[in-house]
Amino acid sequence: MIPGPLGAAALAAALALGAPGARAAFLLEAPPPAGPPGPPAAPAALDLAALKALEDEGNRWFDTAGDTDLSTAKRNEARRNSYGSLKKVSKALEAWCEAHPDRLDAHEDRMIEIHRKLFWLRKESPIGLLDEFRDRPAGAPPSPPPSIGPAAPPAPGPSPGPSPGPAPAPPPAAPEAPAPPAPPPASRSPFEEAAAYEKFHPFDEAGSLERWLDALAATEDRGSDPFRQALARVARLSEGLKEYYRRVRREDPDSLDPEKDPGRAAEVAAKLAAGLDAPDAAERRAAADRLAGLGYTPAGLAIFQALRREKSPEVRGDLFLALVRLGGRRTCENLARFAREKDGGLAEEAVRAVAAVSQKDEVQARYAALALGEFVAEAKAPAAARAALEELRRLGRGGVPGLLRGLDTKDAPLELEAVAALGAAGDPRAAPALCERLDADAAEAARRDAAQAALRKIGRPSIPALIESLRRKKTRRYAATMLYELSGGQTFGEDPRAWAEWWRKQ
Repeated sequence: MIPGPLGAAALAAALALGAPGARAAFLLEAPPPAGPPGPPAAPAALDLAALKALEDEGNRWFDTAGDTDLSTAKRNEARRNSYGSLKKVSKALEAWCEAHPDRLDAHEDRMIEIHRKLFWLRKESPIGLLDEFRDRPAGAPPSPPPSIGPAAPPAPGPSPGPSPGPAPAPPPAAPEAPAPPAPPPASRSPFEEAAAYEKFHPFDEAGSLERWLDALAATEDRGSDPFRQALARVARLSEGLKEYYRRVRREDPDSLDPEKDPGRAAEVAAKLAAGLDAPDAAERRAAADRLAGLGYTPAGLAIFQALRREKSPEVRGDLFLALVRLGGRRTCENLARFAREKDGGLAEEAVRAVAAVSQKDEVQARYAALALGEFVAEAKAPAAARAALEELRRLGRGGVPGLLRGLDTKDAPLELEAVAALGAAGDPRAAPALCERLDADAAEAARRDAAQAALRKIGRPSIPALIESLRRKKTRRYAATMLYELSGGQTFGEDPRAWAEWWRKQ
């Protein structure tokens, strides 16, 4: 049964941000039993209504912190407010779960969500912003000096006179026999410690990730079964956290400071990357596989550098596969650097790798599109440039940012294909770039005709960009023609103010 609401005082305590480590006010304690005090009672229940109210407040602040239109100061304020509220909820739920280990599943999904938000708020926040919420051990007062024994009560009667002198020293006590040493606790391997933590804290993905990384950092045998199993756990936990961030922020985690990645990921990655220089090809392939399994995207730079010097086609294929498995913005940016590669085969492999990353999710497709656009604009190998253009065409509206970058190519036929692809995508974001090609003085009529055809496919959403083109002498004539056509025959000629007023009324 869900208990009723807390009293006014308890609710106020619940909504206040208490001292770190304090028992959350959402836990309703059982009344103490009569008689001498015993150990504190376990939390009996949760006030779900008060808990839900504070969680909703934290979630609202979390959403505000992700609003890129706000100033940095306002976003930091929102991060702090969100973290304080959600931390309070987290402590209450954790205390309840510790008291009811057989009922972890009652709030597990909810706690996973909260812990993920707390993790990413820490990653987003500048150093020091959330220091007041860090868990610290309560500072105990200094212990008094140990007393030798209880003081004897003063004897009744008048005050004693002068001291007769020191009493004779008691005979020395017989030495006590030393206590037998306690048996040492059974030691567990770092992998067992990490597994035990994850078992009893299934909601704390970030905490489990750090412990698995600690275990990997402490182990030199990179071919053992426990090491491979730990890599698999790291990959699952890391990707789960990244996928959550992409979903709630519509951004890639690589946009954050790489120095704030969790735990010992950089240390582990450095150890694994050493294998990329091994003389044995099988060992280099194994190192690439392990780095991909680690899921630490900054390690992609080491893989990219290994690709530049690798001669074995088999190892090169595994290195590209490792980059695809890592994914993210950094991977796309590294792969885009192959656009200027003279080796056409290497550039085409890079295009295929970027295309594979684009299939992962919408956020990664956005960065993949930009990388593909680099190949269209800069590739020294024509086959790689055309392959990239085809991938952008396949992405539809998602490929528009890459197609816009591809318009800078010096290959005239390829530019016309990019213009046609923009028209087919039907995205008004392309209209300003297409309007720039309505140049009445340009000798290339095909370029202008292609731009007009693309603007017709985009249709009326391109009208604001065409009105703006009326203000430029070189594009004024053809912009007016396109406006007449797309507006259904409005006759404002080359007057941008008249067109702007008409469009405002539309």
